Amino acid sequence: MASEARKLDSIKDVISSAQKESTAADKMDFYDKWAQNYDTDVAILEYRAPGLAADSVAASFTGDRGAALVLDVACGTGLAAIQMKKHGFEHFVGVDGSKGMLELAKNTGLYEDVRHCMLGDDELPVQWGSFDVVVIVGSLLLGHVPVRVTKELCKATKPGEDRFIGLLAPPSPYSFQTPPALKKRVLLEKNLTVHYNLSPLGGLVCITTRNCQDNAEYTASLKQQLKLMEEEGLWSCVNVTEVKKFQRSVSEHEEAYVSGSVCLFRVSDVAQ
Repeated sequence: MASEARKLDSIKDVISSAQKESTAADKMDFYDKWAQNYDTDVAILEYRAPGLAADSVAASFTGDRGAALVLDVACGTGLAAIQMKKHGFEHFVGVDGSKGMLELAKNTGLYEDVRHCMLGDDELPVQWGSFDVVVIVGSLLLGHVPVRVTKELCKATKPGEDRFIGLLAPPSPYSFQTPPALKKRVLLEKNLTVHYNLSPLGGLVCITTRNCQDNAEYTASLKQQLKLMEEEGLWSCVNVTEVKKFQRSVSEHEEAYVSGSVCLFRVSDVAQ
């Protein structure tokens, strides 16, 4: 028990040092060095995000999992792909800023390709609208990935299609309200209202973030960005899962565990 406590304290020191690194290059150098111990260390932290993200995607993905193309952004050593493989997903492309992490991800044998990219500084090195699923797990943090990168995640995902689902001649007691994000998709012609909704053909984007005190300001900014993108009609929220024990805390100012969120969105055609 004492040995485990010492290991946990050591890991906390490691992560604390990462947060103190001031430049992107310094952070990537840190992750390059941490790569060999990363999987062991996050297991001690009871890091649940990869499994939670995989479960969320699997619960809502209605297509052929074996044929789906998945973009794993900030893939690290490949933990998210390992969990998604358990659900039947087989085709992965990984992107990360750490070459050391990418090498380990490549060694899993799960990725068809791994690509180096400094998120926020470089544009995602992918063809827009080509992925059935895009995931970013554990990297939406202060000093790591800028909030604005969420728009690139959206653009990388296959768009949905507008699907005609109803034609009403108002006034009618059976009229339904068009969701706010789709109001601009409603066409008025003469005395008829044409209602459209998003087709389930749109790809999925899964985002995780931890709700710790040190990340509070970033999380607030992220939530504002996600909401704005929904209001703009770029995607629609499928579900948000709030998790009380997301992982063990690495801060002395918090309780033993921190909470976290798993957000799943379906991309619309507007994203392209």
